[in-house]
Amino acid sequence: MTKDPYQDFAERYDKMKFQNPAREKFFKSLFVKYNITTVLDCACGTGQDLILFHSFGFGVHGSDLSGAMLAQARKNITEAKLSIPLEKVDFRSLDQHFKSQFDAVVCLSNSINEPLNDSDTHKALLSMKVVLREKGIRSTQICTHRQ
Repeated sequence: MTKDPYQDFAERYDKMKFQNPAREKFFKSLFVKYNITTVLDCACGTGQDLILFHSFGFGVHGSDLSGAMLAQARKNITEAKLSIPLEKVDFRSLDQHFKSQFDAVVCLSNSINEPLNDSDTHKALLSMKVVLREKGIRSTQICTHRQ
């Protein structure tokens, strides 16, 4: 079994994060504009964005491939006194794990660059699309809206 590359890093990951009011405003206004009520963060890491999106009043669900990052997310979510569902899922196979469709699917930071080849990146994007409701938004659209 391959070692989790975040095993020795997950607890320190949040120390690199900082509050960014412009980023928070961007997501809130974007999600309101598109009438988003449910969000899947398919590379949720330590759950900080899940907590943010939950604070906006959205139904959120997180997944990540790293057990260490999910453990830190559970810790952060518990400390925030929230209940947010988390699952260990590879974002290349979201469609095999999630039956419901989400209004928005996000894959933030640099996570989409984790696959080592174009085929796996394409598979991940297709998987995100499958769990996205018709006319929903995904992170690739978010990037184009920022320009």
